[in-house]
Amino acid sequence: MGLNHRHKMIEQAERSVLGTSAGSVRYICAAAESFEVDHRVPIMIAVRAWHWFDRTRTLQNIDKHLTEDGILIIINSIFRSDSDIAQLTFGVLQDHGIEMKPAGSHSSTSLRRNGFPVDWFEEWEQHHFQVVAGWQHEYALPYSHDAWCGKIRSVSWLTDIEEDVRLLVTADLMGILQGHAAVLHIPHLASVVVLRKR
Repeated sequence: MGLNHRHKMIEQAERSVLGTSAGSVRYICAAAESFEVDHRVPIMIAVRAWHWFDRTRTLQNIDKHLTEDGILIIINSIFRSDSDIAQLTFGVLQDHGIEMKPAGSHSSTSLRRNGFPVDWFEEWEQHHFQVVAGWQHEYALPYSHDAWCGKIRSVSWLTDIEEDVRLLVTADLMGILQGHAAVLHIPHLASVVVLRKR
């Protein structure tokens, strides 16, 4: 079962699994804080979304729908800020006056544990979720110049920026990338925490 509060994301997910073994996945358009299903499930996974949730309400709702000793896995993934391409990209964003602050509740503190804000661990414990595992994994993803610019257009730093500014950022970034390989290998870092309901 997949869950997202935006119909557009549900449609995209359904298209991406057509003809695959994941094609039988059922999708629900609802918020993490208020979704309803008619049974409990043994495992739930939140991918690149926890920082956008009302975490208290989400944990209360997950508790209602997770079996005893059920598992909650939270995954986040970022492109590493120390790569050459990331640094060039940040330069372009700064030239356009774009403020690059952490997305959602990632901005609540600069202190991190396994890539997650430290206060999240206290919240999980308060809601009777025990950390049973956690790790980070480095990997690289290939991007064409156009795909990298598309990714940057979609990041949270640009969501409230006018479209004409986003297009200017893209044009400037495309110009700077011309001297680089046609396929950019961008280093990423995934952070994972596995929680058991107590």
